[in-house]
Amino acid sequence: MTHHRRARGQNLVEFALVVPVFLLFLFGTLEFGWLLYVDHQVTNAAREGARWAAVHGTRCEAAPPCQLATTARVEQAILDRVALPDPDALTVTLEILNDANANGKPDPDERVRVQVSYPFEPLIGYALPVTGWNLSASSTMRVHY
Repeated sequence: MTHHRRARGQNLVEFALVVPVFLLFLFGTLEFGWLLYVDHQVTNAAREGARWAAVHGTRCEAAPPCQLATTARVEQAILDRVALPDPDALTVTLEILNDANANGKPDPDERVRVQVSYPFEPLIGYALPVTGWNLSASSTMRVHY
């Protein structure tokens, strides 16, 4: 009978030693998955914004429903296509590279670069005071229209 009591106590001690390590791995895996998800969304936002800007160049102005790419319109197109926890925190910058006409508009065969940054907040930040960091991505494409 004494042996069974010791075995139960031993099981409790082993459980108390293993559970914190298991929970650390479990929550670490969840946190890493959350980071990968948000990073993928930020990268996809830059790609989607560059693609939208590439097909909304100066020739697009000739077709009335089509709108010329501006930073505000690119940002709205990105927000329509990606799912971020706090979309208002997204920062979008549109840059026209090699602006041959120096008109500040995306002309055909020029390149547009969309840079996106987003402040990442770890899930553990809801329980513990931790600081996040800034995720950023950029994408460059040639203007088609």
